[in-house]
Amino acid sequence: MVEWTSPHSGRLLGTHSAGTPTILIASTGWGKTSAFFGPILVLRHLIKNPRPNLNIPRLPRKPVALVVTLLIELGYAHSLEIKEYGLKAICLTAESLHAASKEGRNLLQEIRRCEWSIVLLSAERLVSREVDTILRDSNFQANLIVFGINKTHLLVPWGKDFRKVYRQIALLRFRLPDHTALVAASATLSEEDDYVALLAALKLDANEVHCIRLSCKRPNVRAVFRYLSHTLGSYQFPDTKY
Repeated sequence: MVEWTSPHSGRLLGTHSAGTPTILIASTGWGKTSAFFGPILVLRHLIKNPRPNLNIPRLPRKPVALVVTLLIELGYAHSLEIKEYGLKAICLTAESLHAASKEGRNLLQEIRRCEWSIVLLSAERLVSREVDTILRDSNFQANLIVFGINKTHLLVPWGKDFRKVYRQIALLRFRLPDHTALVAASATLSEEDDYVALLAALKLDANEVHCIRLSCKRPNVRAVFRYLSHTLGSYQFPDTKY
């Protein structure tokens, strides 16, 4: 995870505090997930250790981030990663709802009461009636400081016909409180056409967006081409072992 003492983390925290939409483009492994939960860590620290000299307009009692993950398995992985930093994170799926129900818990009510600091969910779940009820709750709105979109480079191409529900994300953004900062993260968003298309899809004005674009080069990654001498008849791929 990127250290929250770096210049880029300071810029992220500043835009979060101002509610400014932010697009973060950085390489895989840079720590883009921290853009969603890093501000939660900082605010929780400030709640316990007030700093009157800091110009922060408001401190929510239970700061929360809502993160749209385009791949469910990635959402599970991120929730495990975030838990390592002492935050309660949940990937809201049919499985997690069922698991909570078996324990006699109402997971949706827990989220509504802001008992989970980070809530990861799919775009389909985001526009569901059950989540709509949560988004309308005044307590949840007061504590929601980050609305994140991960793998945001997929939002435009997938939204055309593969998963059209992605088109509704922009409309939902207008229902969120002014203090909720949009954070869209990607490792492969090109500087020209893809970036412009994303701004249009999210109905963002280029002049109101704070874009942090870092190098996406991975010097430790290279392409390797090998002839296949074995058939792909099982989960074992001997030709890729070297």
